Amino acid sequence: MKPLFYSFLIFLFLSACTSNPSSTETQTDGGIKIIDVANAERYEGTLDALIEDVYFVQLEASEEALFSEASKVLFAKEEILILDRRNHKVMAFDEEGNFLFKIDQKGNGPGEYQEIFSMAYDDDNNQIILAAPGKFLWFDMQGDFIREVKSTFSYVYISDMAYVGNSQFAIYPDLHGVFDDVTTRSMVLDSNANMVAVYEPFNKAVRTENSTGMYSHFSASKTPLAVGVYSHDVWKFESGEAEIAYRFDFGVDAMPEDFIDTYITDPSLTSQRVREIIAEKDYWAIHGGALQETDQSIFFLSSNRKEYQPALYDMQTKKVMTFSSAIKNDRGDNGYLSFFASHDGYFVTSYNSQLLSGLLDMDKLTAQQKRMVDSIGKEEIPLLWFVKFKKVNEIEVD
Repeated sequence: MKPLFYSFLIFLFLSACTSNPSSTETQTDGGIKIIDVANAERYEGTLDALIEDVYFVQLEASEEALFSEASKVLFAKEEILILDRRNHKVMAFDEEGNFLFKIDQKGNGPGEYQEIFSMAYDDDNNQIILAAPGKFLWFDMQGDFIREVKSTFSYVYISDMAYVGNSQFAIYPDLHGVFDDVTTRSMVLDSNANMVAVYEPFNKAVRTENSTGMYSHFSASKTPLAVGVYSHDVWKFESGEAEIAYRFDFGVDAMPEDFIDTYITDPSLTSQRVREIIAEKDYWAIHGGALQETDQSIFFLSSNRKEYQPALYDMQTKKVMTFSSAIKNDRGDNGYLSFFASHDGYFVTSYNSQLLSGLLDMDKLTAQQKRMVDSIGKEEIPLLWFVKFKKVNEIEVD
């Protein structure tokens, strides 16, 4: 739930932002990989034919291990971390899906929180970092509280966060985090939650009332990629720096560069009207919340507010292939396809739909796994699916 006392929070935020740290220069196009969506090949076949390999991990379903939703999934050294934003807790499982521990510390005292905005994993110190209203908290890999830092930045709703190395982490503030001279969509904080740098310049005149689908995220890949809506740029965050790594080219149908200045700052428009304008003008742009990267490819989702279009970008050949968001599999099922993490060359999702249960011929699954897949929808079985796509140039296009 987003805070309702924004006027007070804005005062706190501005008090903490009396100085503006330096920000990274935007790269020239020569240093940015262009993802040419406008000239992508279109795939119309079944989903099964796109997949090279798939497997799943069944998570323990004991009473202490239950959670409502996998809002975010991260992979630690030997653990799987799941943020349940709905119930404000973190669940940890081993690589076989066995429950290890949970962080469930709702309250007002040290080490406690009222809700969790987002989660990051510090792989240098092997710690979990949580963003909560008014504070950031650190826990060890047994789920024990280490320390917390009160911060005015965390009073603003944080869409997502990611560890970037050198005991620093990046955050994506909500639109309400764009105040005064700090007009940015992402910023890097040090281990004491002090601002180190700001990235992705953003018009300070933006209005929450105009924004639609305003969800930005960091990819849960090995190197965090910052993905923001109303933008064609994807930033790559590494220790001590951030730069534009990819730029999406949607051709003549691309959302114009002045879209925010024209529509998201116009006091006469509502979010519904902005949505209608995007659809009417057929403006395509990257969709927040669904871009992930492996060493071989990038899976991403784009939208014009009338339809959502998933796609694969091949790192080696630079080819792009798009396909339907409701693509069929061998069992004739339709479903919505997106991923919220990657791990060891696989894209990861927790969806337990029939779409994913029918991804491949069942000969790749054991008899026990087949029975488990068949029971999906009949009982609650938390599964993590790991999907590896074929290389784009190996996929036959009709």
